Amino acid sequence: MRSDTERPGAELSLAWHREDQRDSARLVREAWTDGSLHSVLQTTLVEACTAVVGRTTDGAPWGFGFGRDGPSHLVIQGPAGCGKSELLRTCLVSLCWSTDPGALRVLAIDPSGRQLGMIDGLPHALLEPVIDPRRAAALIAWLCDEVRLRRRCRGVSARLALAVEDLTPWKSHRALEARLGWLRRHGGPHGVHVIQAAASSEVEASIAEADTRLACGTGIAGDFIVTSRREQVAIRALWLPVRELVACLDEIRQNAWLSGAAQPQARGGLR
Repeated sequence: MRSDTERPGAELSLAWHREDQRDSARLVREAWTDGSLHSVLQTTLVEACTAVVGRTTDGAPWGFGFGRDGPSHLVIQGPAGCGKSELLRTCLVSLCWSTDPGALRVLAIDPSGRQLGMIDGLPHALLEPVIDPRRAAALIAWLCDEVRLRRRCRGVSARLALAVEDLTPWKSHRALEARLGWLRRHGGPHGVHVIQAAASSEVEASIAEADTRLACGTGIAGDFIVTSRREQVAIRALWLPVRELVACLDEIRQNAWLSGAAQPQARGGLR
């Protein structure tokens, strides 16, 4: 954990607090607050496979762990402009920051081809973002087969996290949504996780799934209500401006290289 030596008088006092002992949602408390994911990640000791994604109304950073006594998946929904894509990127960066590439591999489906291009800068990425509906169907089918294979085979496998942008632009999105629903119902116990931004009409039943957490945009950019069967919390999402995104990706690559889990990569095209 790094100390915050660049902020005068910023005396950090960190402590984990579990809101519900049965759930994996956690609060991280510290003395100063801002809206930057980068600064929170730099000053917080985060457990593996944990995403720190926002701040509660009292200013405390809030996050959750995938598959540790709590939901294994996240569905993000809300009106246009509420910050669904930004929250999706925050989840991905935070998860990769806290987890070695040997323990977590990530994949992405991005119909627009614009929202998840940053995955190319992550040493955790298995493939470049999928932007074609036929390739997306093949990727989801492979993940379903992987879940079935993991059911039969015992042993330690890396967790797989699939980030999915809103599929509405594709004519085949309803068939893809059905496959994603199967992954949310069956993938969690076998280390396959879905992080999905979706239109409201497509996720009305998601919260009924015991293994899915729902983040619902309030209509105010960055404000979400996060709900699972065990809790409901209001958060303001932590943002990553382009400069900080570049810094995060550089540090994730460097940490992966230092741990021996990946080779160093050149910085992507972002400046």
